[in-house]
Amino acid sequence: MPGGLLRARLLHRIHRAGPGAGARTGRLRSQIGAAIGDAARSVNEVAAAHGVSWPTAHRAFVAHADELLGEPEPTRVLGIDETRRGKPRWEYRAETARWVRVDPWDTGFVDLTPVHDRTGPARLLDVVAGRSAAALASWLSAQTADFAQRRRSSSRRTGSPATKPQQPR
Repeated sequence: MPGGLLRARLLHRIHRAGPGAGARTGRLRSQIGAAIGDAARSVNEVAAAHGVSWPTAHRAFVAHADELLGEPEPTRVLGIDETRRGKPRWEYRAETARWVRVDPWDTGFVDLTPVHDRTGPARLLDVVAGRSAAALASWLSAQTADFAQRRRSSSRRTGSPATKPQQPR
């Protein structure tokens, strides 16, 4: 029996085993997350090697990255950039019985302090789904009070070259 199939069956048995089995699957998730994040292997490659699905391997990687990265440190100069993720597509909404165009965008938050001070490159702090004011406000409100107090200016790029930094309100 190939190793991947054996591992998939083992995971299925552990999942059915109920309480107490979580420690074993937790170790496997940690191994998968580290194989992707620490060894710079692709999610596809690690999923195949461990006999799990791509979404399972990706969730393990996200959990591993969250554990390592933690919360973003306060920054004096915050960069905000919108990035298109994939192509626009049409989805059917059963509740309205209509087709709607889905235009996938993400909003990235970057620490521009090193660029401003000429001490190094910008650092990615976080990425959230959407490009609305609500996505921006939600991310900012989730930060600590220290984060808000240390920020002196923000710069938002909206498809054009960099815009003039704005003072926080």
